[in-house]
Amino acid sequence: MNNKKIMLISIIIAVILIGLVGVTYSFFNYTRTGELNNVGTGRIYFNSNQGDTINLTNIFPVKSSDVNLSMLDSLTVNINGDTTFDGGEEYLVSLTDVNNVFNGKIIPIRYVAEVSNIGTSSDTYLTSRGGNTSIYDLDETGYIYDGKHILSGYIAKGSTGINGSITIKAYVDADRIAISDTYPESKPIYVLNTNMTNEELNSCVTYVTTEWEYKDDFDEGTTGLSFCNNTGTNYGGTFTQYLEGFSDGSFSQESLNYFSEHNIIYDTREEYNGTTSSWANGRIILTTDEWNNLQDNNTISFKVKVESNEGTWITKNDSIKSCPDCKFIYTVDNIYKVSNKGNNTPTVLTNELYDDYHELMLETGKNHFLGVKLNSDNQVTNGYACGVKNNVAFCIEGTSDGSKYNDNKELLQSANLWNNTCSVSMYEEAGNDDYEGTYCASPTLNAETYGYGQVSTFSDNDNYCAANSRGIIFCNEK
Repeated sequence: MNNKKIMLISIIIAVILIGLVGVTYSFFNYTRTGELNNVGTGRIYFNSNQGDTINLTNIFPVKSSDVNLSMLDSLTVNINGDTTFDGGEEYLVSLTDVNNVFNGKIIPIRYVAEVSNIGTSSDTYLTSRGGNTSIYDLDETGYIYDGKHILSGYIAKGSTGINGSITIKAYVDADRIAISDTYPESKPIYVLNTNMTNEELNSCVTYVTTEWEYKDDFDEGTTGLSFCNNTGTNYGGTFTQYLEGFSDGSFSQESLNYFSEHNIIYDTREEYNGTTSSWANGRIILTTDEWNNLQDNNTISFKVKVESNEGTWITKNDSIKSCPDCKFIYTVDNIYKVSNKGNNTPTVLTNELYDDYHELMLETGKNHFLGVKLNSDNQVTNGYACGVKNNVAFCIEGTSDGSKYNDNKELLQSANLWNNTCSVSMYEEAGNDDYEGTYCASPTLNAETYGYGQVSTFSDNDNYCAANSRGIIFCNEK
């Protein structure tokens, strides 16, 4: 009875969120694990008064700005507790067993939560709990994902306790989903314009010698002019080889945009029919058949889990173990680390950063992204390529000297990720030392790390995030 780690009670509430119009589905299922909670002198009870079924009608994605809370189906959990434990009592309402992936695509579900009569709200909950006041921290709205903490609460020692509730409502986010049978449009196939005018050629030379991130890596005897004419090489690769993806020196989206705008390269596709990336705008794209099948199969669901323990025991759940204290970002723009080989001005990051990688994934629909560590000036000191495979999040670090290669390799080959199924090979490169590389493949995510320092995570060769050996990190998307 005095075990500080004993769980007093655990409740799992199953919520079926989506269905065909006019059909009745099971909405609430109560499961208790363990004996009801008269353990020691901590008493806490959770219950819901919902019926066994609810009729979901006219279900369709809703924009967050248009949500009418009164029209959403909801679940209310009553929380009644008090304690005489010197360390108080802490409880957590979280989400688990989230089933929102269909044909490899994440269906974006958002929730809205409200509470009443459970103490005082605290913006500094993790550092303020443990005192003489019952406090809580509510994440009022956000995306639904496994392990998401919605409500953390602390019940102070004393006879007063709390007697309140939390109500959770959910909907499919129309801002993050779209339907199209013609996406993506044909991928661009870029080639070098071998008939550039003098003005276009000068634009190329100016860019590769002053703006390009690899401007200081031309091989001996190569000039900006010879490189733009496809006769010179940069770090062993010609202009055309960079277009095709060369070692860790493929052109970034930023460079491709410049070259296209100045007629230095052109797209060989004859037709541009189809749904464009600008229309998709980062949304999850479902085909008509996928949307119909999604409703027919009634596959979108999640559970609400409520648990309580003596003392303070809740920790943050938004970090990645292999990237501690990181922030996360997805961008096609180049990010220059503090120490980069091109002596480019270090990038200052203040926008589009996420503390929680789950939120980034659900905003972008990507399972590969970047991790960064920042100094006091918000400049990047460490860069990582990150990904999520089978619900396991990881980050591998890019370096200028390959010093993290063995650590990256060990992580990728670990039992929770590729379990020693990655291929390991030796590579030869003219003018450079031979190096080892590790390549890991799966149906939804690939990863690679090389002995000279580059790392990347990717869904295919055209869509990847990388931290290269020159101190540049970026994502590429076509």
